[in-house]
Amino acid sequence: NNHPPDVGKYINSPQTQIYDKSRVLYGLNKAKTEARRAGRCLLVEGNIDAIMSYQAGVKNVAATSGTALTPSHLQLLQRYTNNLDFCFDTDQAGSVATRRGIGLALSQNFNIKVVHLQDPDCKDPADYVKKFGQKWGELVTSAKPVIDFYFDKLKSELDFNSVDGKKRVIASLGPLINRLASQVERSYWVSKLATVLRTKEEAVESDIISVKDDLE
Repeated sequence: NNHPPDVGKYINSPQTQIYDKSRVLYGLNKAKTEARRAGRCLLVEGNIDAIMSYQAGVKNVAATSGTALTPSHLQLLQRYTNNLDFCFDTDQAGSVATRRGIGLALSQNFNIKVVHLQDPDCKDPADYVKKFGQKWGELVTSAKPVIDFYFDKLKSELDFNSVDGKKRVIASLGPLINRLASQVERSYWVSKLATVLRTKEEAVESDIISVKDDLE
């Protein structure tokens, strides 16, 4: 991370007809066999993240090259697996683009987990591999289901006993829950939120249905 502060970490090549970033996932040509074998694909943001992950032994990895996940990306991935693990830069975890990409994948019936970089020195997967090497594989296998990841993040940031906290949890998780294909999973989250927020399941269900969708 020695780049000057005014220069981006990843210098993206301009989008051309030959290299269309909305359609191509960097490294997928190498990762597809591994993704099929493992039954899942790890998505990272930068090309360097993908290279470092590959070198550390996690080879079912592809990079979005700094662009938001698109329907074309998901169409490509669907050929190999319906299970995606996301590991984006820590400052991107709550970003609109990341949430939209996850929302899009959920609505296309992908099962999603998030690999959480908890080390303060590690802003991205490349940093983590530089610091911990092969331990990267262990971190990837400990990925959390996506709604659990956002739920735990909100739990550390909000007061679930306050009215504002309760409303913000529903506002954040509602659009993701609305995209779940599994009714069993949906009902699990309605029930869990009702317990945690100390309210009736009918009220949670009603608020989730009418929540403003920020993922479109």
